[in-house]
Amino acid sequence: MEDIQSINKGERMTDNFTTSLSENILALLIFNGDVAPLLASNIKIEYMENIYHKTIASKAIDYYHKYKEIAGEHISDLLEKEISSDKLGIYEKLLKSMFQNSGSINKKYVLDELENFIDGQIIKKSIRKAAEFVQSGEIDKAKHELANSQSKRISTFDPGTFFLKDEANSLTFGDLNDEFGIYTGIKCLDDAGIIPYPKELYTLVARAGSGKSWFLVHLGKFALMQHKKVLHITLELADDRLKGRYFQTLYGLVSKSTDIQTQVPIFKSDVFGNISDIDFRNIDIPKSLKDADIFDYLKDNMKKFHNPQLIIKEFPTGSLSVDKLKMYLDNLEGYYNFIPDIILLDYLDLMALDVERLRLDLGQTAIALRGIAVERNLAMVTVAQTNKTGEGIGLLTRKHLAEDFSKVRISDNLITYNQTSYEKPAGLARLYIDKARNSKDGGIILISQNYSTGQFCLSSTKSHSKSYAGILEGLGIDTKPVKI
Repeated sequence: MEDIQSINKGERMTDNFTTSLSENILALLIFNGDVAPLLASNIKIEYMENIYHKTIASKAIDYYHKYKEIAGEHISDLLEKEISSDKLGIYEKLLKSMFQNSGSINKKYVLDELENFIDGQIIKKSIRKAAEFVQSGEIDKAKHELANSQSKRISTFDPGTFFLKDEANSLTFGDLNDEFGIYTGIKCLDDAGIIPYPKELYTLVARAGSGKSWFLVHLGKFALMQHKKVLHITLELADDRLKGRYFQTLYGLVSKSTDIQTQVPIFKSDVFGNISDIDFRNIDIPKSLKDADIFDYLKDNMKKFHNPQLIIKEFPTGSLSVDKLKMYLDNLEGYYNFIPDIILLDYLDLMALDVERLRLDLGQTAIALRGIAVERNLAMVTVAQTNKTGEGIGLLTRKHLAEDFSKVRISDNLITYNQTSYEKPAGLARLYIDKARNSKDGGIILISQNYSTGQFCLSSTKSHSKSYAGILEGLGIDTKPVKI
């Protein structure tokens, strides 16, 4: 062993522990039929520490993939050319050592350490590349390389659940209940379980300028009230304006003292939960963000929140790539120990995309966002804009989604926001459940709003077109142009 470690031909055996582990992995790969399939599937040649290990691994893995059996003592024949030209006899010494030790290797320990071994090799390779980029002044490329090393790390030994055999893991479906979801504060959605869940992508579709950002602020407020860690990323609205909206929705403030919606609609429902009437109630004139004492007022109210966990982060439009988002999340965890329960992304279409292949890039980005949700066990919520065919339509569906239809396929829940010019002044809007992974889709939910005080939803009820239209007509609202 000392002779082997003293040799330096291009690549040096610098880490005794890693080298020893590498040899044990090779010994199991060559001589142990029980674990060889697992090793052959996960080991890459570049993970090996030196040229000798790389060559042996290459021969053993190729042989296993070709014949579906271990090389065993036949490994000497596979390495005949290398052995004959090896004047120092390194290959013979290595193979002899591996054969002699193969029966006494602590297989469980080696398998337990394999994941760390692979991660370590990936990280070392990325650090070397990143250092080269730093030396040449290419800092962004260095950051990208280090971020990529995280996505390349694998979980080697999770076979899944041996269903009906492993009782503990087979019965975990009972854990998937509303305790792990995040209530929206829209009662009809909450009752139906159409809420953001960890490992899922939740999407709201709406026309431009119709309240997509307010929807995300609304979810952020209710997630805070459930003591969740919330990350709100904005690519459209300036972060200072977004902070103002959160203060509005939390404390019922107006942005200015003019143009206030002084009446709010409150629904009455029948025994089946369907709308039976609408009652309009007057509200008191609220405080304004422009009031002279507003900062003192907000400071006093901020103290009433116990350990709020909300981060608002603005990225320039078109600058946020999936890799950059992953790096940002890694930094939040590493520097601040902040691991979000929910990410509110405003919005997917404004991320860094290739305009030459916009449709394809949007679909791939949606897939990657859901992948982040799965990898990090968080709920991912975003909004999307309608295409031109959605203009003037009373009820938006998936066919009105702008650019890439695959966003529908990737989203676990897809809700459309609908509001006509006749509903808007009354503070009314409709949500259409276009897709619901864990519930029934196709339903229409009526919500009451007051955007002037930052309230996306004050109350909700189930809506039937005819009864809703009749109630509006009874209130003197012309419903003929309203396509419901």
